[in-house]
Amino acid sequence: MRFYHYTKAPYALETLRTGHLKVATFKNLNDPFELLSLTFKTREERHIQRKLKDFLETKVGLLCLSKSGREPVMWSHYADCHRGMVLAFDTGPEDIHEVTYRKTRKPHALDLTHDTAAQLEPLLLETLTTKSSSWAYEQEWRKLIFEKDWTLKQLPNGDGSTTVSVPFYDFRKDMKLVDVILGPGCTTTADTVKAALTGGRLSANVFKARRAFKAFEVVRDQRT
Repeated sequence: MRFYHYTKAPYALETLRTGHLKVATFKNLNDPFELLSLTFKTREERHIQRKLKDFLETKVGLLCLSKSGREPVMWSHYADCHRGMVLAFDTGPEDIHEVTYRKTRKPHALDLTHDTAAQLEPLLLETLTTKSSSWAYEQEWRKLIFEKDWTLKQLPNGDGSTTVSVPFYDFRKDMKLVDVILGPGCTTTADTVKAALTGGRLSANVFKARRAFKAFEVVRDQRT
């Protein structure tokens, strides 16, 4: 299965040099309804939902991937307005799940007289992989990364005076990098990308993308 990861050029180069992808955490994603696709009627049920959300935000992360590397809106939103890159990976089905998009949130009820944890367990995957249909253009698939499988790195905070712990995943364990696609506006050279690949003990096709002539798509520039 082939998936695409959109990112800014500096982040892409660091990923290639290290073989590590940054793990997104649910509390830092751009959808305010992450982990809240289910609705509950009572205050007690909503309290349990918040507890579950708090737990998942600290114990489960994800790699955000897409089934398409041609979507111009994705290039704009996640690849620095077409100045970034897209990394194409081949990977098996392990821990990777297609996101379900819904127009409405799904009502659910818990039996508070019985073990609520046992009732929530079958709903975990649905909770982790359901979003509003407004996000359907992303064609997202999620590779779930659990706390035991990520590595924390200390990176400078926004103010530059402190550091923050950021989780990363060594994708070389179970994902094969196939292509590095430079956006139409990317100024990074192919030689720079190839040097980064060498540093990360990786090999992949490197090519430039362009705007399609007859469609609203970003496609390979066959001259590269």
